[in-house]
Amino acid sequence: IKDTALLVETTGRLLIPEKMAFGAALRLWGRDWGSLIISGDFSLQNWANYRLNLTTDAQLDNGLYQAQSLHYGLEFRPAVERSTGFLSKGQYRLGYRKSTTPLRFSGNDILQTGYSAGWSIPILNSSSKLHLGAEYCITGTTVDGLIQEKYLQMAFGVSLTPSIFDRWFRQIKYD
Repeated sequence: IKDTALLVETTGRLLIPEKMAFGAALRLWGRDWGSLIISGDFSLQNWANYRLNLTTDAQLDNGLYQAQSLHYGLEFRPAVERSTGFLSKGQYRLGYRKSTTPLRFSGNDILQTGYSAGWSIPILNSSSKLHLGAEYCITGTTVDGLIQEKYLQMAFGVSLTPSIFDRWFRQIKYD
């Protein structure tokens, strides 16, 4: 029986390249319609500077390139004071992202693109919220016989925030 695992007892050095990121957000507000937040960010990381030196035989730090990503987002909150409908109490989000991964095959950069949408709903007139979200992603390319992956992921979350009416969060004062 031949074992395919190899145990190498050695020390090494790992160098992860620095990452630069820039972002900005702008909030627009109107008494009649609510608020709109527009945000975006850009990041850049040169993975060609990545180094992993464990043994002289292993070349684990070759073949990586510069990665960059660009993200945009919108969040809309309707004016609660002007409307009493159920839909006016939620928060609505849309997002887009496009990134170049540090991988390159047959001279082709591997790209990732994602489109996202989300909705947050208040729970029973409290600060707690129920969050629903979805993201459709495309990774890779079909050029030169490469594989492209398309997937849809769904998210569900709850944020529990105490209110001033919850007794167990009140601070007890003694005289």
